[in-house]
Amino acid sequence: MTDPTGYQSDAVMAGVEVQLSSLIDQNPNDPKILQAVEKLLGATDGSAGAMRLLFQLYLHSGLCEGSRGIVTAIIVKMIRHNAGLFDPRPLGLDPAQQSFKMIYRGLKHHLDQAVDEIDLLARFQNGEMDERVSPKFIVAIPKSGSSLLGMCLGGMIALTRGGSPAKDPFLFRGYPAWWSLGATHDWDLRPEIGMDPLFKRFPGGVYKGHIAPSEKNFAVLGLYKASRYLVVIRDPRDQIAAAYCDSIRARQRVGKADNEAVTGVEAVQADLLRYMQSGKLLDNLTFVGKWLMMRDHARSMVVTFERLLAEPETVLGEVAQHFQLDVNAAQIREVYARASGMTDRVSGQDTSGHDTTIYPLGWTGRVRVWQTYFSDEATAAFERSFGGFSEMCPWGRSIREMYPEIDRGSEAILQVSGRKGEANAEALRSVG
Repeated sequence: MTDPTGYQSDAVMAGVEVQLSSLIDQNPNDPKILQAVEKLLGATDGSAGAMRLLFQLYLHSGLCEGSRGIVTAIIVKMIRHNAGLFDPRPLGLDPAQQSFKMIYRGLKHHLDQAVDEIDLLARFQNGEMDERVSPKFIVAIPKSGSSLLGMCLGGMIALTRGGSPAKDPFLFRGYPAWWSLGATHDWDLRPEIGMDPLFKRFPGGVYKGHIAPSEKNFAVLGLYKASRYLVVIRDPRDQIAAAYCDSIRARQRVGKADNEAVTGVEAVQADLLRYMQSGKLLDNLTFVGKWLMMRDHARSMVVTFERLLAEPETVLGEVAQHFQLDVNAAQIREVYARASGMTDRVSGQDTSGHDTTIYPLGWTGRVRVWQTYFSDEATAAFERSFGGFSEMCPWGRSIREMYPEIDRGSEAILQVSGRKGEANAEALRSVG
């Protein structure tokens, strides 16, 4: 094989590149080829032709894991080399000035990200992203108990790794790392989510998000082939009532709440009806129905809010089995006791459940709260919306299967109406 460092002319270098390309196709794992490509990169200061050879090696289907690691190291070395060639003087910048330092920090950020991306790609290529270290995902409609479940899952992971749910950070992220990059809250997954500092520090941690059932998000989940995920759902009637109260909290948080809070059972129920008819209900039904219908059954598990509260130890045991976590019943009880204490807004650490400016008819973290928050008109409106949604969209059937009691038509409305007097009286007593 010709030594590429002995030639300088472009014509000769082009011939060397052709020769090396042919040898790479024949045997990409030959150490002499790897050495020759690295020498060529150095001799040509990272020419485009030499870089093509490097990526030809990296993408070769016959490249073994050991050789791929060497190629990855060469790529990282070249990125760092190219960053070191940056000369600020042609731009009129003095390296000693603050302006250059700002540019350098930006350059270093992109360099570090490029290195991380190559490292992540190498881990995928080498099969290192197995079930233990791949991110664990929780997808959920807001106000469905996903934070409680995320903390429980993170706590169980901590216990399996010699930690404690009382001391460790739960190995759990409840929001995207990229929110800090802008004001817009973008729940969509990104291919580089495996580079999140959480997952780099705690491989196999939990990411919980209100992730839309879009083609992009399914493609990212497909990239992380070893990852498993949970789909968390809740009775749509309870969920819309809880989301309504959460919208009050959100307005208060940014100082946009109405000067006078909505008070009184009838006024609150009318306000909720307006919220429901604004399009929120149909958006939520679409979110849940699509996930139930399009999820990968082999990799996912559905958890309902109602069953999580009624049978926490059983449900968490099933979740642990889904993610292949070795925890016992006592550990599950410990995890649930701590996590529920952090999410129960009546008797837990956060007592805002007693705040009637947020929860005017009582805290919404319980089952069947819709019976208090829905008027007869809202109940009928829900039935019409859900019935029309089920007729027009294929996703309605999956929700019906999970919550068959919703689909009882006018009979259900009459049964609920008969309980309205008691529910409204109880609501008044609870906030009085």
